[in-house]
Amino acid sequence: MSPLALGLDLGSSGLRLALAGAGVDGAVQLLIEHSAPYPRPFEDPQGWLEGLITLVARLDPQLRQQVCAIAIAGTSGTLLRCHRDGGLLQGEAGLALPYQLSCPEQTDAARHLAGDPSSPAASASGSLARALRLLAGPGAGNGDLILRHQADWLMGWLLGDWRWGEEGNNLRLGWDLEANAWMGAIATQPWSAALPLICSSGTVLGSLAARAAAALGLPSGCQVVAGSTDASAAVLAADPGRGDGLTVLGTTLALKQPSPRPIRAPGVSCQRLAGQWLVGGASNAGAGVLRQFFSDEQLAELSRQIDPRR
Repeated sequence: MSPLALGLDLGSSGLRLALAGAGVDGAVQLLIEHSAPYPRPFEDPQGWLEGLITLVARLDPQLRQQVCAIAIAGTSGTLLRCHRDGGLLQGEAGLALPYQLSCPEQTDAARHLAGDPSSPAASASGSLARALRLLAGPGAGNGDLILRHQADWLMGWLLGDWRWGEEGNNLRLGWDLEANAWMGAIATQPWSAALPLICSSGTVLGSLAARAAAALGLPSGCQVVAGSTDASAAVLAADPGRGDGLTVLGTTLALKQPSPRPIRAPGVSCQRLAGQWLVGGASNAGAGVLRQFFSDEQLAELSRQIDPRR
């Protein structure tokens, strides 16, 4: 049986699955796509896990047995606080703070900790500000609790090991890609042990944990690969050529441009992807605004009428 790769993307409005293999010419060939809305409110991590299991269950069992690698992409900045074994806290404390949530009361503290006002972490809408709000909540001072982004928490479930965090998912928390270290004074804080051990996108971290393999119906030898953010996954899928820029229009909007060098500027993100730098910016304005004017049924019908050739 030919080996297959499985990708899961957690976006703003739902989950997507892509099953891929090598074509006759050796190029990557997309075999199957599935998508589904979140089965619970977006902020509920249990819904992310249930959605992942449901989507993988749609695949034919024989195809599932051919999957040799799995990776997850998630919304950059959606952050939760959980136990070191991945267990969720009770009640509202177990919910994630979503990527679009701003924490203005933490702006000054985040800016001070990051030490660079142009960093994505030095703003009210960065993960660092959300982390400070979470750290001020129930269980403050509990050394058993850790901070993990959406894709990293699910990656931990796949591995049965929640140590890791992929670098692109942690830029807004204060990870410095050029220095390969946490920015400013972040690493010296009393709560710094709650931060993940950072790995690069594409790193093979190990095999599926027995519980995850059984729940997904995948081979126990399937390798877990560090993924990326949802917008960067879209860039990989588009496979831009030299000089190409991309507009990723989903529920929100992101602009991405490959660059030979990193660029630091307010409002500009910069991460490594597939051996090059990816410079971008993001807006909370995107196709999600259509839900204010159209029902789901109307959107489905209007989408059906689109001619992609024009």
